[in-house]
Amino acid sequence: MSDPRTVDCEVWARREIKRLSRTSKAQLVEVRPRPGYAVLGGIRLPPNDEIFWPSPRWFYHFAVLSGGLVRDEIYPNGLPMSAYRAKFEYEDAIVFTVHD
Repeated sequence: MSDPRTVDCEVWARREIKRLSRTSKAQLVEVRPRPGYAVLGGIRLPPNDEIFWPSPRWFYHFAVLSGGLVRDEIYPNGLPMSAYRAKFEYEDAIVFTVHD
C-alpha cells in the first residue's frame, strides 16, 4: 500500500484552515502520542480500513476541525471526531488537541 499523502500534514492543515475560514470556523487539530509513547502507530486507510504504517514513522499529525468534522489529506471530506480517532490503530495512546 502506498502513502496517500502528498504534502506535510501541517502545511495541508494550515492551507485548509485558511480556505475553510472564509465560510466557517476552522480549528487546527494536533495529534501526538501520549507521554510514554514515541509514535502514533498505524492509521486505517480507505476504502477497506487497512492499517498503514507511515514511513518514516509519525511522531505527530495535524488535521482540521470544521463543521463538526475532522479533515486531513487522507480524509478530506471529514469524519466526526470519534470516527476519526478510531482510524488510529492505538487511539488510546494518542492525545487529540483542538487549537483555537
